[in-house]
Amino acid sequence: MISIDVATAMTTPVETVTADATMIEAARRLRDAHIGALVVLDDDEEIVGIVTESNIITVVTGGRDLETATVADCMVSPVVTIDQDETVVAAGERMCDHSVRRMPVVADGDLVGIVTTTDLAYYLPRLRTKIRRARNAATGGIQRID
Repeated sequence: MISIDVATAMTTPVETVTADATMIEAARRLRDAHIGALVVLDDDEEIVGIVTESNIITVVTGGRDLETATVADCMVSPVVTIDQDETVVAAGERMCDHSVRRMPVVADGDLVGIVTTTDLAYYLPRLRTKIRRARNAATGGIQRID
């Protein structure tokens, strides 16, 4: 079967933050990097959470102070991850199953990238094209009518 692995589609390097950082620090990092999420790491570089723009909006609309609220107060944990060797199709299915738009990518448990629905929107149509080309090559150019 033809596939595209997550390592091909993921974004690197990944922007990270610690759980004790303030939400204002996280918000500024998101703004400055033009991204929608930060992966939260502990002192051992283990993934302990993810904080998104939506989490910041929740903090603000809940009346909390971004200067005193910490990432730990509002991060999503545990985090849904995917191995870099899995396919973009598997990534899409996992994102759908868990209702997430961003997923850290790991290799042997270590953070190596992040894959988003935007990344998948780019690669999934290319996978379909690769499959069609392979079918055409296998059938000598004869197309099947479904």
